[in-house]
Amino acid sequence: MTARHAVYWVPAAHHPLWAAGNVWLGRDPSSPATPSRPHRASPWRYGFHATVKAPMVLAGGEAAFEAELAAIARAHYAVPLPAFEVTWLRDFMALCPAAPLPGPFVALAAACVARLDVFRAPPDAAERTRRIAGLDEAQVQRVDRWGYPHVFDHWQMHLTLSDTAVHPAWGPALTAEACAHFAAALSVPVGAGELTWFTEPARGAPFRLVRRFPVGGAA
Repeated sequence: MTARHAVYWVPAAHHPLWAAGNVWLGRDPSSPATPSRPHRASPWRYGFHATVKAPMVLAGGEAAFEAELAAIARAHYAVPLPAFEVTWLRDFMALCPAAPLPGPFVALAAACVARLDVFRAPPDAAERTRRIAGLDEAQVQRVDRWGYPHVFDHWQMHLTLSDTAVHPAWGPALTAEACAHFAAALSVPVGAGELTWFTEPARGAPFRLVRRFPVGGAA
């Protein structure tokens, strides 16, 4: 099956939040080892991350995609992000910034969405139907234009910690568990973090971290 490729934000490899997130989800996407029993099924498969450019089949070559992503990362200043906190988005738990994101980082995320879209192959009819299920008209338009409904002003940075539709009775205990687990890591300033290239080798397979791209260079 055709591989998919995505651009994610992750903490730097040496930051304790990266290790804490991998332990929470039950695997390290940069490691070739894949545990056979996922701790939290959906986020386990995607790996600890915040989506910047959603998974897509490439219309161009991987080398050109990699070069453009590297150029985007170099072309933006590295700015420290605000602290993250455990919160709930609709029906799943996530780590979200506790304060507004700095403008240069928002611009970096937008550049990834816009400049990398030339590499996105349009989905077939069956895939499009799956992607737009349950979306409103404006969201469908964004899926058709950018491949993802949550882009630009409609994007909310988050690192998913649970599957969706968690039973309401489990919420308080799960929140307390996550707060305790991430407390030490979240006390350390996260800095700018890094852009990463992730791949899904085959549909439904665990995503793998291919390369990290430190942010920083000429504005």
